[in-house]
Amino acid sequence: DKDVSGVMVIAKTQPAFKSLKGQFQDHSITKEYLALANGMITSQSGRIAFAIARNPDHSGLMVARPGSTEGRAAETQFTVERFVKGFSLVKVKTLTGRTHQIRVHFKAIGHPLVGDPLYRFRKLHRSKIVAPRLFLHARMLAFDDLQGERRRYEATLPPDLQQFLER
Repeated sequence: DKDVSGVMVIAKTQPAFKSLKGQFQDHSITKEYLALANGMITSQSGRIAFAIARNPDHSGLMVARPGSTEGRAAETQFTVERFVKGFSLVKVKTLTGRTHQIRVHFKAIGHPLVGDPLYRFRKLHRSKIVAPRLFLHARMLAFDDLQGERRRYEATLPPDLQQFLER
């Protein structure tokens, strides 16, 4: 997702690509994000397991509908780290890797991410609090290298998002 900051992995060789692809498919890669969601999420932690499908309006966007079996299975876990002026700062782990999964899931539970131009509620767009961009940051990524050793990489919150949070 080009709008997300933080860590990412890119294979430089074909064997590395094959290994990483396999780890993504069997969900052995660990990904942790930090996101700022609109509103106060009442549960301290939770699991969102709504299937995700392409929106039938041909917009190219994705959609998650609670109770629907249309689309591909997707699972997102979250923990509320703290509340900030009517927003929820959440730690997010994806157990599947669907297109725009975190963004779509949080919109589906009524808490779209701050600064998200695609998956927002129209009335929230008129808010006086304007984020510099999508508030979604890939904080940690862990995977096994070709020697079978677990590698873990972390990235701190970038200055623009840190400053927005402090304001």
